[in-house]
Amino acid sequence: MVKTWQQKYDTARKAVTEKLQKKYGVMQIGDMMLISSPSEIDELVKTIPKGITKSITKPRSELAHMHGPDFIQSLRDQENQTA
Repeated sequence: MVKTWQQKYDTARKAVTEKLQKKYGVMQIGDMMLISSPSEIDELVKTIPKGITKSITKPRSELAHMHGPDFIQSLRDQENQTA
């Protein structure tokens, strides 16, 4: 049976901070990386007042502060640095 988007959201894993077992972009073996959850991101987005715009950098920093990973850099940022 195919899941609806709501079912996928409701059954998504919780946010975790994991130690990298292999090099990933600019991150090294042993660095801690945050893998957030849809509900956590949803809660963070709901705190943004209506009419206010935020870049992805601010929410990413807020998530990092909550979990304490070594890196908060997105893969898109990494691609721009290596191009």
